[in-house]
Amino acid sequence: MGRFSGLASIKTNQGGLWFLEGDYEVDIQEIKFFENRDGIMTFIVNAKIVTSSNPDRAPGSCPSQVITLKKKFLETSWGNIKQFAGAILGIDDPDAYKGEIDPTIPGGTVAEATDRFWEETMETMVSDEQPCKDMPLHLNCSTISKKNGDPFTKHVWSPSIRGAAA
Repeated sequence: MGRFSGLASIKTNQGGLWFLEGDYEVDIQEIKFFENRDGIMTFIVNAKIVTSSNPDRAPGSCPSQVITLKKKFLETSWGNIKQFAGAILGIDDPDAYKGEIDPTIPGGTVAEATDRFWEETMETMVSDEQPCKDMPLHLNCSTISKKNGDPFTKHVWSPSIRGAAA
């Protein structure tokens, strides 16, 4: 046994760069959903910055948004994930979106169709195929205060404004 014995079973540290306050045009690089080292489900959006209003996050850098699904913040975390998905899909108000009933499913309701839509959409987004890779999006990050007063970076995703009519 050498000095690096057991290294094969150790996971690398994926920690890194986060988005800071500012406006960004980005290209999505990867969307992941997995159980982290603490056993908490985690949703991560990795993106490459194309333009940035924050000099500490230059074009070409690749920060991430990390959303952990901790029990205490579960509803907020899922809401942040849904807001991101709505931006990818170009849905202005994801909360108002209604799925289409599949006539081949007996007794299907709009609520069930909507649930199925979001579940299937999210599974596709985080799949190995990464269908959202290189998709352009706009991101606004602002600093807000949590209930306990601690600062928190709020991420608001929207369709890219690149190429939009002036």
